Amino acid sequence: MKYIFIYAILSLNVFSLSKSKILVLYHYSPVLEQVAKNIKKGAEVFSDVHIDLLSLDEERASSELLLHYDAVIFGSPVHYGNISSSMLLFLEQSISLWKDRSLKGVPAAIFMTAGSGKNASKAMSVFRENLETFGMDLLREDFLGLKNSSSFIENYAAQKLGCLMAQKISYEKDKTLLKNYNLPSPAKPVGNYLPAQRSGNYIYINQVALHEGKIDHPGVIHRDISLEEAKEATRQTILNCLSILENELEGDLTKVKRVVEMTGFFLSDDTFTAHSALLNEASQVLFDFFGERGKHARGAIGASSLPLNSSVEIKIIFEVSDE
Repeated sequence: MKYIFIYAILSLNVFSLSKSKILVLYHYSPVLEQVAKNIKKGAEVFSDVHIDLLSLDEERASSELLLHYDAVIFGSPVHYGNISSSMLLFLEQSISLWKDRSLKGVPAAIFMTAGSGKNASKAMSVFRENLETFGMDLLREDFLGLKNSSSFIENYAAQKLGCLMAQKISYEKDKTLLKNYNLPSPAKPVGNYLPAQRSGNYIYINQVALHEGKIDHPGVIHRDISLEEAKEATRQTILNCLSILENELEGDLTKVKRVVEMTGFFLSDDTFTAHSALLNEASQVLFDFFGERGKHARGAIGASSLPLNSSVEIKIIFEVSDE
């Protein structure tokens, strides 16, 4: 009979803006392999995260490989109240990474199996101390399964671990983007309306190119402002939408499941035809923030007038989780 012990260790490390990569590195056994597969299944809920499974007995399982991942999840059986000898050997062979502090700030997670729960806490404590020596960031959250390693509860716990790690990575990317894009303060309504309206799992937002109380690059495109200025106004408008969204979700953009639809309105005359090129600016920002979750249906429309003489107005719909 087996128990599954899953110890989640997450970090507040800042990641690059490219697609995030997670490695699940484990001592091979049928039970641990099944846990690893369930972890991957949970992480794949986030389409902007790539996850690889690797057992220690594979030739390419080297310490240098850890440097190519944004997060690592380690799996080992409990052997006499300790980590398996092969996992201990792997960590010992990674001593150069400890000397260089190459893994400092990298998030990690642990999952373990044992014949009983007697020595599991001791083994996990030893595992934890080893990873702390490398400077990896640890969040102390445990998952304890049942005797049947294929039970629904254990499968759920493993999937939750993968999802939790992927969610944390996505959230850190979101925070980095918030900083890089210098997201503005959410605009306050000046009438009897709401800046955002939520209905079920959908949030509806409508914004213009307002920046610090003034319209950014107002006027008719190609007459009063250039195409480049209109692009800047478009980026400002979608950032205003994201600012409203962030406020509505109390700062947690990981709750965004997908961008459903976006409509861009552009102040222009009947000779202007570059509406789609302008809206591409907003689409790119959404992809930067949410990856595949940011891809959306959209429409681009010319308008003879817009509120406050704004050159751009964007209407957007987000689907969010109900948790």
